Amino acid sequence: MKEQAEAAQPISRKSRQRREHSPLSGLFRPSDSLLLAFFIPIIVLMVIFAARGIWPFGDECYLRLDMYHQYTPFMEEFRDKLRTGGSLLYSWDIGLGANFVALYAYYLASPFNWLVFLCPHDHVIEFVTAMVVIKTALAGLTFAWYLQRHTERMRLGAGFFGAFYALSGFMAAYSWNIMWLDCIWLFPLIVLGLEVMVREGKPYLYCITLGLSIFSNYYISIMICIFLVIYFPIVCFLNYENRKKLGEQIILFALFSLLAGALAAVVLLPEVMALTKTAAAESTFPKTFQSYFSVIDMLARHMCGVESETGLDHWPNIYCGTAVYIFFILYLLDRRIPRKEKLVYCALEVFFLASFSINFLNFIWHGFHYPNSLPARQSFIYIFILLLMCYEAYSHLRTMPIRNIGPAFAFSAAFVLLCEKLVTDDAFEFWVFYLALALLFLYTILLYAAKSRRAPGAVAVCAALLVIVETAANTAIISVPTTSREAYVRHDDSVALLMENRARGEEFVRVDYDDEQTKNYGAWSGYHSASVFSSLSSDDMSHFYKNVGCEGGINSYCSNGSTPLIDSLFSVRYTMKKRETDNPQMHMLQESGQLFLYENPCILPLGFAIPENLRTGWEPSDEDPVKSQNDFAELMGAGPLLVPQPFEETGENLTFTADEGGEFYINVTNHTVKKATLRRMDYSDTLTNMTRGFLVETGYIPQGITVTLDTEEPQGEALRGSVYRFDYDALQKIYESLLPGALDIEQWKDGFVRGTVNMEKEGYLFFSIPFDEGWSVTIDEKSGIMEEVFGAFCGVKVPAGEHTVELRYMPDGLVSGFLLSLAALILLAAAMIWEHRGTGPKREKSAVRQEADLEKRRTDMKKERLEDYVLTIPDFPEPGIMFRDVTTILQDADGLGMAIDGLADALEGLEFDAVLGPEARGFIFGVPVAYKLHKGFIPVRKKGKLPRETVSIKYDLEYGSAELEIHKDAIKPGMKVAIVDDLMATGGTMAAIVKMVEEMGGEVVKLCFVMELAGLNGREKLAGHEIASLITYEGK
Repeated sequence: MKEQAEAAQPISRKSRQRREHSPLSGLFRPSDSLLLAFFIPIIVLMVIFAARGIWPFGDECYLRLDMYHQYTPFMEEFRDKLRTGGSLLYSWDIGLGANFVALYAYYLASPFNWLVFLCPHDHVIEFVTAMVVIKTALAGLTFAWYLQRHTERMRLGAGFFGAFYALSGFMAAYSWNIMWLDCIWLFPLIVLGLEVMVREGKPYLYCITLGLSIFSNYYISIMICIFLVIYFPIVCFLNYENRKKLGEQIILFALFSLLAGALAAVVLLPEVMALTKTAAAESTFPKTFQSYFSVIDMLARHMCGVESETGLDHWPNIYCGTAVYIFFILYLLDRRIPRKEKLVYCALEVFFLASFSINFLNFIWHGFHYPNSLPARQSFIYIFILLLMCYEAYSHLRTMPIRNIGPAFAFSAAFVLLCEKLVTDDAFEFWVFYLALALLFLYTILLYAAKSRRAPGAVAVCAALLVIVETAANTAIISVPTTSREAYVRHDDSVALLMENRARGEEFVRVDYDDEQTKNYGAWSGYHSASVFSSLSSDDMSHFYKNVGCEGGINSYCSNGSTPLIDSLFSVRYTMKKRETDNPQMHMLQESGQLFLYENPCILPLGFAIPENLRTGWEPSDEDPVKSQNDFAELMGAGPLLVPQPFEETGENLTFTADEGGEFYINVTNHTVKKATLRRMDYSDTLTNMTRGFLVETGYIPQGITVTLDTEEPQGEALRGSVYRFDYDALQKIYESLLPGALDIEQWKDGFVRGTVNMEKEGYLFFSIPFDEGWSVTIDEKSGIMEEVFGAFCGVKVPAGEHTVELRYMPDGLVSGFLLSLAALILLAAAMIWEHRGTGPKREKSAVRQEADLEKRRTDMKKERLEDYVLTIPDFPEPGIMFRDVTTILQDADGLGMAIDGLADALEGLEFDAVLGPEARGFIFGVPVAYKLHKGFIPVRKKGKLPRETVSIKYDLEYGSAELEIHKDAIKPGMKVAIVDDLMATGGTMAAIVKMVEEMGGEVVKLCFVMELAGLNGREKLAGHEIASLITYEGK
């Protein structure tokens, strides 16, 4: 029967979440919290997008930092491969050639990204932006769900706390970093999975979500894994009643954590292999202690409107709602929260603050590496824990003493005023402190209104509006910058027309564009490029670029500074220019819009034979790129490629006049200059990133024209350098020397090249392909050995004569990673099937039975927690009787609170007018329950104890009879009451009370007991009534 099932599971998680109402209930239902958590971030972001004119509301777009330069171009490359059936192993469109598996693993591994297949090229920008919105909303949803499951309470406020998590300072600063966002919305599920694994021994939610997180982004997952190692013993400590299973819990944690990593091995291993070749691989542990800032400076950043930090300073972005100041104090004052829990969580947050400020801890959290900007990337975990603590306080709002609110506000306001005096960081405008005070005041008013229980619907609406306004204000102030969408796509049609049948025709060619808005423009526009900006870019290749006068950075290299020699070596046949050139060496092929397509002279194919003296003797200089290129020419028997020209220096500028027409280059030797302006003829160009030391290309300068390079920021030294003219005759001689050993490419595609070569003598075939262990080579179908040439490129030794050479690419680590992931998936599936089916027919259970067992285990856990406060006295009052002493619950504040909460929770959501309780212990438990639920209390007493006119009822006892009375005016016709008492035994007393209430015209909606002795069958006398017992003892 229904009432029997209710008695067996009186306070199970599902029943509590189904019935419990929030202190802010009214127009909203508690179940609406998940909707609020999901839709508030969407509403906030869409309103801001509309206000900023982001497409389709205008011609702007939200492409911030790497979202502009990396994610959008790489997403288009991924989309193109999916639609055209291109290889997902390799791409020629990125930096001379790139391991696409590693790039996918690093930037694109989110399962959501496969939806880009449905998106046209014209709206890839919007697809990337939509991913930001959807994942932000999912972060709010999963955090709100976690709060409900963690606290076993369905409160409306979970939606507001979910919105604070989704629109936190971390998200305001880094939401554009879409490769991180899956980890942010998965994180609450991972933590929930860990807690479920410890409490219930169920590891699958933990394993699957952690595996998906590692799969989606290994970097943020490093921080999650570090946290899990810290948090696992905390969960075990806080669930100390399961201490007997500690060994099992440790084994589960270790095994399923490793299994989660193995599930992601298919992307993880290729990614790790690729990262070993980057500049990030070189990192050493700090040797000296350093603290960046004070605790007050950090805590002040919880205020709304504090400018986010995305640069090289170490400030954490930890805003998560101004209300956390108040709720954190309420958390500390809440006596219902165990002291050990407060101690552990507060210590954890102090540790996180130390991690933000202390260089040793900062280095460890970021994967034993100092991040290149974007500091405190683990701050979302700090925010998670803080909001969890604050929600614990909020969930006890109904029983919280109203006197706690005033001190919480006063302390919070005092802290804000203290910060106004002490904090001097430029991220704080003067109004930030006053806005914080105003918000604290408004939240305090809402707390008082919620405690008054008047107009809960209006309070809920006001709370929702305040959360929306605050999070929208913070996000609008410090986040969502825009850039012109038209500027990003303005040349798309022209480039597509110019590249038609050229970029991917039968002949393998690369293309350069002298006005690329991003170094990954080849990925965006679909042509083979020699430039890249990626955290996976080869450090060796970057150094090579710098050594020959091109731009090379920590995680990028590009064709800025490239000379015709470099174009020839890299097979850059075409150059798109924003201006026409008079260079007679370049042949204009086509014009489209404002772009001009030229064919470069003397272009070598992808592979060609190099003389031995060049292979062993050419070492590009890391100090003088001009010398590097002239040394190359000298080893090839040609004259200098870069011929010195007369010039003048004034300190602030460098000037020269062309003595004959030609391509000129300026080698700026003062690398402290960051920015300069190149002026020639009737136009000028602004040059940036000049600290990277690339040659300044002037373009073709006719005879007699003067060129000036000037700067307004010499940064301590005068602008110094030298001028050179490029000698095409020397290039022609080099080209003619190398062309006979050219590889005649017969077939090529991403990750595959086949061609023939006629070697005059045994020697090395050079490929303008970044060296990677994933490349294999066969010569006449016999395996060859791929070697590194010039410290960065692929090369293979080939015998004399004509040979067929074939190159194939298989990312290093992919096969072993795939096998490991497959094995992990099989093991996980086997474990789940084993648990589902058991070891034989006798242990097979239906899905319904399994769910019932799960609910029983959850209920039993809760019972054990309350039963810990009950003292059992054997053989009292006579032998064979186990006396359950309820007074030990009353003696302990936590036990009493747990009992009152359980009784009140059992009545939440029911419509009734008053709580009724029989003397004496029905008074003890009934009155606080009535107070908590804002109901009146009706006492039932023994005969002669009530002063006014009464109604009475007699009932039989085991030996004799008894009589109970109630005031005649206490029960009015149609009145609904809930009965609360400490114990249900035989049910005789309670049956008499129910009968008396019903004879007076009232209705009993539910009976709630602290304890029930099921062996006495009291429910039989109360059949037909809904009953809930917090503790059920099977015996007598």
